Amino acid sequence: KCKGVTYYREGSRSAEVLVKGDDKAKSKNQRLVTHIHRDRQDELEGITKKVKTSHGNSYITVNFDVDGYPLEVFNQASAKIPCNASSEGLARMTSLALREGIAIDRIIKQLTSAKCSSGCVSCPDMMGHVLSDILKKRQEDKVENECPECKAQLETSEGCIHCPACGWGKCST
Repeated sequence: KCKGVTYYREGSRSAEVLVKGDDKAKSKNQRLVTHIHRDRQDELEGITKKVKTSHGNSYITVNFDVDGYPLEVFNQASAKIPCNASSEGLARMTSLALREGIAIDRIIKQLTSAKCSSGCVSCPDMMGHVLSDILKKRQEDKVENECPECKAQLETSEGCIHCPACGWGKCST
């Protein structure tokens, strides 16, 4: 019940669906793709950052899953911002890219490279910088809360910071 067949000569397209041959002779246009899908849980933790623009305030929220991976982005912009619907759509597409496993650094690079012709900060650029800033801050906070001996998460009890994994304690050193 085949309705048709299409074939291409190897090397005739910039990206090829299937190339015969061994692993050593991979085309420069091929990339190993691993699909990762992250489902949204019912409850997520998030950070909202207020950004002042020439048209009013914009509130960008980044929500994280239980493993600390950014899963979704929201942009609640002032009604005065002319590209309000576009920035909402961009936040939805960014969330989709995050949930589908697109590398965060690639997403940020694409967002921050979009510039407005009017000279103002573009919505994508603003969103990319906020996403980058929030991720850097969370990484710094995570490093500050790591055990210097075994890198496990530190806990605070009885007024002292200690590691439940290896027993290291700030008060005992």
